[in-house]
Amino acid sequence: MNTTVDLLKQGRKEEVWDRYCGFIDLSLAEFMGVQKRLLVEQIDLLSSSLKRVLEEWKILKELTCTDGSCVWLTAFARAFARRTGTV
Repeated sequence: MNTTVDLLKQGRKEEVWDRYCGFIDLSLAEFMGVQKRLLVEQIDLLSSSLKRVLEEWKILKELTCTDGSCVWLTAFARAFARRTGTV
């Protein structure tokens, strides 16, 4: 992928415009479609991260929690696991 400076040096100003300002040319429906796609990508990334954190927490819980000391956290973990299908 070319940097902006490279594109400008090569006289490829339209590509620079498309990269940084192309959204201005979109209709409202197109713009909202892009925003929805970006939001879904972010949610997917967050979900993957949370699944990994949950698995790490399960390991730490076994090492650090005594009976009853992590009740609220255990309830949260179970609810999250059910919601994400990581039970």
